[in-house]
Amino acid sequence: VSPKKAQKILEEEKVDASKITSEMIEGNKYNITVEGQNKGYILGKKLDLEESCKRCGEREPTISDISFQVIKDGDKTKTLIYINSEKGLKAIKLSSAELNLEEAKREILDRVDRNMILSTLRAERYKLKQFKNFDKNSEIERYNHFKKLIENCRKCGNCIRACPICVCIDCTVIKQRKEIEPTLYFLLRMGHMGKECINCGNCDSACNFLDPGPSLIFHRLSELSKNTN
Repeated sequence: VSPKKAQKILEEEKVDASKITSEMIEGNKYNITVEGQNKGYILGKKLDLEESCKRCGEREPTISDISFQVIKDGDKTKTLIYINSEKGLKAIKLSSAELNLEEAKREILDRVDRNMILSTLRAERYKLKQFKNFDKNSEIERYNHFKKLIENCRKCGNCIRACPICVCIDCTVIKQRKEIEPTLYFLLRMGHMGKECINCGNCDSACNFLDPGPSLIFHRLSELSKNTN
């Protein structure tokens, strides 16, 4: 979920975030456990998934030795462990004495697969819906849409610092950000790393001014570059 929106709701309800021992998205609910008590929040305008997550069709890590998924099995919460490499298999074997392992039920795996397919389809629909404004008929319409998305940008540089693709030690954009317009600030960023955007959403979490966050622009540019290569 969006950390900024979650933090705001927790502050309103005077919930100490440091005392949350578990959290899980179940259907359209965000469930947390605080000092042994369960609390649930319906996902919607006040609290929702990050925009980048709602657009993401990659529901499994593309490169990993081991991946995990927390699931419900009746009243119990369990963790599915996916072994994706020889290295991962070796790690699980070495840890098997400490782990209470059991074979996953076929019905659970089928349910997880169905949910994965539905989630991927929802993400694709949402992505197309968000991207359609970048495909308006005229250049003026497209540019105006771009300007509207960034009109509240304060050029604070948080999106650059949070980005795993931006790795320059001496960043010229951050150095010059006070002297340039927000439009140029974004265009420079797009030129530097837009085509490499992985839609991780770190810039959205770091940005306090744009809604939707900056990842929408960079993700669209990245998708366009894939289609034109």
